[in-house]
Amino acid sequence: MAPEKFENTSSYQKRFEVLVGYIEQNLEQPLSLGALCQHAHLSKYHFHRQFKAYFGVSVMQLIKLLRLKRAAYQLAYREVKVIDVALDCGYQNHESFSRAFKQHFALSPIQFAETGAGLIDGPQWQQLFEPIVNMRSQTMLNPINMPVTIVDFPATKIALYQHQGAQQYLGQSIAQFIDWRKANATPPSKSRTFNLLYDDPNEVMPEDYRFGIACEVKEPVAANAQGVVNDAIPAMRCACVRHIGSDDGIEAVVTYLYGKWLPENGEMLADFPIFLERIRFFPEVAEHEAITDVYLPLKSAL
Repeated sequence: MAPEKFENTSSYQKRFEVLVGYIEQNLEQPLSLGALCQHAHLSKYHFHRQFKAYFGVSVMQLIKLLRLKRAAYQLAYREVKVIDVALDCGYQNHESFSRAFKQHFALSPIQFAETGAGLIDGPQWQQLFEPIVNMRSQTMLNPINMPVTIVDFPATKIALYQHQGAQQYLGQSIAQFIDWRKANATPPSKSRTFNLLYDDPNEVMPEDYRFGIACEVKEPVAANAQGVVNDAIPAMRCACVRHIGSDDGIEAVVTYLYGKWLPENGEMLADFPIFLERIRFFPEVAEHEAITDVYLPLKSAL
């Protein structure tokens, strides 16, 4: 097979972008070093060193991290069998998966299913998966290339759980909201899912950070143990960007909307926080298949 030709001097970057996309689409399949070299059109004698030099982590370590991250989310937020998670994440049997999982998290898959929601997004979590964040920062699409549309968002009643506190405890709040959804028969397949971005975690004290977790409802929310309340997203004009892929890329979209699109288009912001609608989300689908609509509220046109 003739080597793939690229248009400019960033050929390695383009090769690695293509390769990472291939890896994320095939995490449940065996991924040998030889097959990866062939897919990237790079020599097997140099590929592993080139990859590590570019991303700061070996390709096999990156694959392991991607698989374990998906497994952790499934165990923490879904009622799943360990063997099903193992197979879905590319492991051939329960034993090899459990061994790799415990080595990485210091907890067995069963233990993580019981307590893992409290670990996700914490400092240790961020440190464990920093190579993935770094990889995506080097390969994600430039948000400037993403089309922005103006839409009239309809008034929508929501059930809202407002997380307040350090971002590292957000996983626990998500788990609480999931418990409420299960108890009230409002799964994502029947009820639209939203997040309200009240604060930038980099700009407020950890104890003041707020993040809204919500879903659309038709009936009023009754008093409940989880603390979910009635609220609404009002009817308003919004600038909307459809983001496809990992949540790691959402901040770049938000920054683009505020920092470039807004001043260039002469729009004024409405008095409501920027919010997300989760069309398809991880871990229901692989991270590269997740779809998130990002809405920036705007004042009505004159």
